Amino acid sequence: MGRVKHSRRSQAKNKSYKKTHDTKRRRRDIDQIQDDIELKKNCATEIAPELDEDLPGLGQYYCVACARYFIDEDTLRAHEITKPHKRRYFSCNVAPILNIYNESFM
Repeated sequence: MGRVKHSRRSQAKNKSYKKTHDTKRRRRDIDQIQDDIELKKNCATEIAPELDEDLPGLGQYYCVACARYFIDEDTLRAHEITKPHKRRYFSCNVAPILNIYNESFM
């Protein structure tokens, strides 16, 4: 009466599993988030977000750095204290990397 060995071999060969597994919970890239922050800075007036029934909290409580929606303002404030948010926030505030080589050849 030994234990049954569970093999990962069936998932290792399945290419469709790999593709969906890699992209299912993909976060936004840092350069996309930096573009969102720039748009928010350039906008002179604060625009109220439209109510969207499909998003948590009707899409009103959004963390720009993490690109996540929250149910209410208390949850958003609790999220802003967490370590993953702080890491993501400071990595987004770093100056964007410019591709010097492509600009010099143009």
